[in-house]
Amino acid sequence: MSTKEHHHAGFQIHLQTSRDRALQEQVAKLMFGAGDVPTPSADSVSLMSEMLLQYWDHLEFLKRVWLQASQVLHELHTATPARARLRVSDFLHALEGDPKKYARAQDLMELQKELVEHRRMDLSRFGGSPGKE
Repeated sequence: MSTKEHHHAGFQIHLQTSRDRALQEQVAKLMFGAGDVPTPSADSVSLMSEMLLQYWDHLEFLKRVWLQASQVLHELHTATPARARLRVSDFLHALEGDPKKYARAQDLMELQKELVEHRRMDLSRFGGSPGKE
């Protein structure tokens, strides 16, 4: 919360701004609307207000990260359009920290290679032309 702190004789005095009071009034109404008592305690309202502001800050942080990632991807795509796409090697690199998932991904890649080879053999056996899969 944006409170002003004043030190007087070793005590901290928190002075709330009118904006903080308005927020707490709205939070109290929201709490009542969600099933709390008609007039929740000031401590509960203050705690919920703090949690709401922290959540809002977290959302703002995620928004900034998302925008930065989008900008980097856009710049990458502008510079080298082919590299802006995800590749299998990107996924494998991400899975290296989890041996079980990495091994499963390797197994699936081998299975895919076998299926492609079997399709090519079937096409050549039945007179089809092996095209791009």
